[in-house]
Amino acid sequence: MSPFFKTRITNRHRAGGFTLVELIITITVLGVLVGISIPNFTAAKSKALYTVIEEYIHFIEQGEELYLAEYGTFFPENSRIDVLSGVHRDIPELGVTLPDGHLHRYVIYALNEERDGVGYNNLYVIVYADVDMDGDGENDVLISTTSYRTTPPTEQPELQQQPDPKEKKPKKVGKKKPKKPKK
Repeated sequence: MSPFFKTRITNRHRAGGFTLVELIITITVLGVLVGISIPNFTAAKSKALYTVIEEYIHFIEQGEELYLAEYGTFFPENSRIDVLSGVHRDIPELGVTLPDGHLHRYVIYALNEERDGVGYNNLYVIVYADVDMDGDGENDVLISTTSYRTTPPTEQPELQQQPDPKEKKPKKVGKKKPKKPKK
């Protein structure tokens, strides 16, 4: 065998490793996959944070409805509760706890009025979210309103009990009329 032939064969068998072209193609494919997955991940994260906000609003509204049913007004009466983001806050009147590290600011405002014997109860739950769901570049503000109007109970006229036609009528007690003789 000629030395030329041996050299050609040994040059074809290279040591382990990747060529520059293979590495560039692999890095490009990985970059495209990451570019596709990151927006999906951030959208899913934003949606999850938005769902958490909706659940807390739902818990607050349920607590307020129970408070209204028991006391006839929303809590706090003609005042507001301001819960800053990240601050632990218990609201035992509503049965709601906002844990340490929550991301949003919650404002609960209740306005309870009575005019002409009619109660007007309005509840506002405002959340200054740390999420931009609408894509306008600013964090969103969510507002939930609940309104109840209560009227005093009206007096119902007393219903008179109607006699049951199936019942036997009581017999009259007293003098009996004399029977006339038959002719």
